[in-house]
Amino acid sequence: MTLNVPSPGHGAVSEYQVSGVPFITSSTVLSGGTLGIALPYVCRDFKVRNLGPSNLQIGVSALGAQTTNFFLLPVGQSELFTVRTTTIFITNPTATATSCSLAVGMTMISSASFPILTGANNFPGVG
Repeated sequence: MTLNVPSPGHGAVSEYQVSGVPFITSSTVLSGGTLGIALPYVCRDFKVRNLGPSNLQIGVSALGAQTTNFFLLPVGQSELFTVRTTTIFITNPTATATSCSLAVGMTMISSASFPILTGANNFPGVG
């Protein structure tokens, strides 16, 4: 007899109530560039720290981070985002390369079971 144990979906509340599985990275964002991070699992929260020397634009879609649906993170600041997403985009709108650190708390929900967050998929406000 086989057991088909169901996997948790993106609405599984218990996955967001426990501490997240860590995903940590530090990167340089080139001038005028966008750094895209595709997570293997749905995140419950993430924190970005801008190490400078330029402001950064944080979004959950590439278009949002590059246009108007972003959070502006000033140099030397950090911000905790308590949102569900599988992608994080960090844009550097200036002519000087800048650095950042990212810490993500992931659930054990596969990113394949999460919807793609874009305005075209009826998620207004993400780009």
